[in-house]
Amino acid sequence: MAGESLGEKYVSKMLRDLPESSLADAVRSLYFEAEARIKDQVHGCSGELYRIQKDSVKELQAEILEEKIVMRPN
Repeated sequence: MAGESLGEKYVSKMLRDLPESSLADAVRSLYFEAEARIKDQVHGCSGELYRIQKDSVKELQAEILEEKIVMRPN
């Protein structure tokens, strides 16, 4: 999958130049990047990271609102 969406030469060179201790993390990262590129051909993993961040911000805003309600004097 990664080779098809990111380019086989890119993936091959990147993995060849890494120390063996980093290979597992690199493969997971490449898989995530390739999957994101397939889902969103324009933004790729940047779009996925933006969506994750946006969801996190919404959750935090909801938590803040809940805390404000709890702390509101009667």
